[in-house]
Amino acid sequence: MLKILDRAIDGALAHEFDAIVTAPIHKSLINDAGTAFTGHTEYLAKRTQAPRPVMMLTTGSMRVALATTHLPLKDVSAAITLETVCEVLEVMHRDSPSAGDLRRHASPCAVWNPHAGEGGHLGDEEIRVIAPAID
Repeated sequence: MLKILDRAIDGALAHEFDAIVTAPIHKSLINDAGTAFTGHTEYLAKRTQAPRPVMMLTTGSMRVALATTHLPLKDVSAAITLETVCEVLEVMHRDSPSAGDLRRHASPCAVWNPHAGEGGHLGDEEIRVIAPAID
C-alpha cells in the first residue's frame, strides 16, 4: 500500500500527475507490518515536508477543513486550540485551490460541541477557542 502511495507522491512531486486520489487504507495492516502510520494526511505531509497538513472535504461549494486528523476521540478536545484553528484557517485561505473563492464567498463556521456548545452549556471550545480564531 505504501509503495503505491509513494509512487503517487513521487509522480505528483515530479509534475507527472496533477492530483492524487486515494482510497481508504486499512491503517492497522501498515502498523502491524512495522511502519508507524496514522493516515494519508500525515504521510503526505511528511513526504512533502508540509509544515501543517489540513484535511479538507469538499462538495459543491461547501468546504470543510478539519482542525485535527487521526486522533483518538478522547484526545481531540485538547487538540482544539486557538493556534491549531488559526493554522487551519490560514492554510485554507492561502493554499486552497479555490482560495480566492473562499475569501470572497465563505462564511467561516466552526463547531466542536453539539449545537455549537449552547452558549457554554455543552462545552466552551466554541467560546474559548473557535470564535477567537475566526475573529
